[in-house]
Amino acid sequence: MARDLIVTALVTGLMACGPPADVAGVWRGAWESRDADQRGELTLVLRPTGTQLEGDLALWQNLPSLRNDGAAVRGSVGATSVSFKFQSSDNPHVFSGEVSGETMSGSVLYFGRSGTWRASRITSAPVSMGREVPLPCWARTLSFGAGRLWSVCEEFIDVDPVTGAVHPWPKPDPADDRFRLSRCQAGAAWHGGKVWCAEGGPSLFVIDPARGFEREVALGAAERCQHPYFDGEHPWCVHQVTGEVRRFDSTSAASLAVNGPWRSALAVVRRGDELLILLHHPDLLLRVGVADGALRGAYRLDTTSEAFNQALATDGTTVWLLSSVIGDTRAIALEGL
Repeated sequence: MARDLIVTALVTGLMACGPPADVAGVWRGAWESRDADQRGELTLVLRPTGTQLEGDLALWQNLPSLRNDGAAVRGSVGATSVSFKFQSSDNPHVFSGEVSGETMSGSVLYFGRSGTWRASRITSAPVSMGREVPLPCWARTLSFGAGRLWSVCEEFIDVDPVTGAVHPWPKPDPADDRFRLSRCQAGAAWHGGKVWCAEGGPSLFVIDPARGFEREVALGAAERCQHPYFDGEHPWCVHQVTGEVRRFDSTSAASLAVNGPWRSALAVVRRGDELLILLHHPDLLLRVGVADGALRGAYRLDTTSEAFNQALATDGTTVWLLSSVIGDTRAIALEGL
């Protein structure tokens, strides 16, 4: 009996000292404080080197005042264990737990509150950066229409995606307050020969680039629309406060939130029966079913750490990413989707 106990202890010790668990990739999950008054979602990208761990964590919770949009994490991984932490202000936040194949779970210390967390690995694939089209300003929006890329500088511009030639439209009349370009500060979409602008509020503003303001389209008092997008049938927005992806009926403006919710989403486009949702941190495109809102996987964006990826556009075939580094803004065709 004593011998069996010794053997069991030796085997357990060898397992604990075995090779580190495979934790590389993208993980999606949730966390909750012990008393359940704080809870939220998390997205984690881990890059192990031996037993050392680096990565990126996007963490959200039901209390917006404490929401963390993203941080770099460091930690370690053992044969069946994992731990990592990040710093926010003067607060260290620590995750530790057990790894079991495609799932992880354990305990978390977040803003001094203890709780639990869990995550499952999701299918992911790298995306390479293809053709790059420079833009002449620090643009914050990108759309595609009539065979051209559209954006906003001091005036509307359209850009030939092949040659990169820029065509500026006439500057708006400064006396026409309805036509001010600040209406496009939260994004703009090309649809039906018009530009549909968002300023982060409950409406979209329809503008003819050559003639000016046409009309305001109310989405609902609680909406905070940014980076609007049209899939040919419905307008979509990302809620500026919650990061939820919202679809609107083009006639009744009834809102339909995509299941998730995908906190910290920046932009969205549709590709076949999937939505591609751009996250601010980590640099990911989530693949989400249009019909059921189910998470199908993710694409990892191979952009530099200094780049700020902030918008998406598509012509139905090619997906374009608007990526900015200080003094340089480009529309980049994504390859490998």
